[in-house]
Amino acid sequence: MKFSLSLVLFTLFLTGCAYQLGNIPGKEVEGISSINVPVVRNETYEPGISVMVTDAIIQRFHSDGTMSVTREANADATLEVKLTRFERSPLRSVRNDTRTVAEYRVFLLAEVVLRKNDGTVLIKEKVAGDTEFFIGNDLQEGERQAMGLVADELANNIVLRVTEGW
Repeated sequence: MKFSLSLVLFTLFLTGCAYQLGNIPGKEVEGISSINVPVVRNETYEPGISVMVTDAIIQRFHSDGTMSVTREANADATLEVKLTRFERSPLRSVRNDTRTVAEYRVFLLAEVVLRKNDGTVLIKEKVAGDTEFFIGNDLQEGERQAMGLVADELANNIVLRVTEGW
């Protein structure tokens, strides 16, 4: 009997703590349930990265589930992304030869603007993504794989910024 009463009181206590399951959207994106994601603009010298980032953003929205991705005519808001900086910098050299790079860091910076259909800007800020990769035997293959990883990391950070209310 004491256990049941304790359990009921504990449950009532927790219901008043304002905890909510799932994503809690920020005030700026309240009421937005569908979003349009046009192809990302690329102002860097890295070819082909804009399509990778666009696909990664759409996949992240699909897996997140808080907002559906749709055409512009049916969307509540449009997410405009412009890639502004791409950097590849050496992190580590080969143990026996300090002039040969063994590991690189890839960094991608984007300007993100979330705009309602009436033109109101809801979010405008810079978001970054980065990853590291080892060269191994083939620099081009290592970098090709790293581009997918950095695109996914950037997409994850963009979707988190749009959907989470932090």
